Amino acid sequence: MKMNTIQRCFLIIIFLFLYFTCAITQNVSADPQYVIKEDVTGVVPKPSEGKAMVVFIRSARYSTGYTSVRIYDGEKLIGLLSSDTYFAYETNPGKHLFGGTGTWSEYAFLEGELLPGKTYYILVKVGQGVFGGTVFGFAQRFIVGLYPIKPKTRDWRSREVWLSECSLIEMTEEAYKWDRENLEKIKVRREKYYEEWLKETKKHVINPEDGI
Repeated sequence: MKMNTIQRCFLIIIFLFLYFTCAITQNVSADPQYVIKEDVTGVVPKPSEGKAMVVFIRSARYSTGYTSVRIYDGEKLIGLLSSDTYFAYETNPGKHLFGGTGTWSEYAFLEGELLPGKTYYILVKVGQGVFGGTVFGFAQRFIVGLYPIKPKTRDWRSREVWLSECSLIEMTEEAYKWDRENLEKIKVRREKYYEEWLKETKKHVINPEDGI
């Protein structure tokens, strides 16, 4: 039996209500791919000798929706971010190409050059995109962005506040397992948006002097 217009509108309203209710009341610890340490906020370790540290912050002030964001260094999965979480990534100095993507999102890139002994900060933003796709004829899409937090800017002055409001997040083995099982799909998405990113004339970058 076909649904009439009123029935379709009613189903859409119910779906939107449930969606936004879940987005607001989500249990951030429910995903088996990560563990949130709510008792650890704003703690950033110093990099080991000869290493650089990169801190990824996802503040709810600049993040909507319930999708988690996977963060990559090249093709290597280095972390997951839920709303109001952060993690610190220690790596070798030099050039890096960081990437971020969600379950229903594009793939964002941020290139940078890191110095040994320095700590760099990146703000991960998640915005709501257009609807398209599956349930009831549509599904929410998200827009992920990676932005360097540079010294002597308003964001730089705000980073301590954001960190104090965020909890440390750590991946579990389930995150790596999911990544292995979806390796090809992630690769296709990465290559598709990498070609588009190369065409952009204005790119956000992490400069060596952006670290402290």
